[in-house]
Amino acid sequence: MGSELCIRDRSRDDAQALVDYLTDRASDYGYKLTKSMAKHRSIELMDEVGIPEPYKRFRQYPFEFSGGMRQRIVIAIALSANPDILICDEPTTALDVTIQAQILELINNLKKQRNLSVIFITHDLGVVARIATRVVVMYAGELVEKGTSEQVIFDPVHPYSYALMSSIIVPEEGMKAQKLSCIPGAPPNLKNVPEGCRFADRCAYAIDACRQKKIEIDVFSEGRYKRCLHSVASLRAMYEAEDLPQETGGSHGNGNGRAESGLSALDAYLRYALPVLHDPAGRAGSAVRSLSTWAIGRGSRPPPTPVFFPWLGASRFSL
Repeated sequence: MGSELCIRDRSRDDAQALVDYLTDRASDYGYKLTKSMAKHRSIELMDEVGIPEPYKRFRQYPFEFSGGMRQRIVIAIALSANPDILICDEPTTALDVTIQAQILELINNLKKQRNLSVIFITHDLGVVARIATRVVVMYAGELVEKGTSEQVIFDPVHPYSYALMSSIIVPEEGMKAQKLSCIPGAPPNLKNVPEGCRFADRCAYAIDACRQKKIEIDVFSEGRYKRCLHSVASLRAMYEAEDLPQETGGSHGNGNGRAESGLSALDAYLRYALPVLHDPAGRAGSAVRSLSTWAIGRGSRPPPTPVFFPWLGASRFSL
């Protein structure tokens, strides 16, 4: 009990230290501007985030703006303090897919122009694939997996990450109906979190040991983290060998009940969604993998045709 109280006290101290640091840093950005200077700066920011006719829009009310324009205004407000880190919490929620693509492109351009670091908080896997370079998967307030976007999307290790990737419907020729794979149960109450793994009650691969003690972060390769008792090899073996249990929502992906891996699911998605592409180097059969790599920022140049992804609707990749 004493050690548990000590850990909780230390966690509160760390949280308070972070709040104090952010408060001190925020005070550095307190600028005193005249009305004319503030107006000029506001118009500059509106123009920077792509608001048309900023001089005219400056005198309009929020209800006169579209949803996409209001989102651009929020981004402009965040940029007004010239931050080094831009935190975007679900910036594309409630926007249609066309406007969503525009906002993502705007954030990406601002990142390059201002040399910003962006922390992007989202539940949309399509957004993750499009904009992220490194991904942290959170569950019930804890980090459960971390890696590059390519690693987490195409080779998820933690059962929660794997379940998220398995929820992608893989279109198949002649497919009429397919059940969506889902995670059973509900997240834990954060006022009374389980002693062990917070995902254990919903995990198809949990064992008794998962519920008996707090699971520490396991750094299993350079830059890759997981919070799971199972070894990486055993997890991958279970994913390969076992079908998803019936209570998780039924079969998914290949028609025989086995969950598709992140790589095969997304590659199948790409094969379904895109015309046949030719690899820049002329290598037959590698176009889909090349596109997958380019789409998350690894390639050196865009593919030769427009790129359409079902989860983003008819929006063109332009990163």
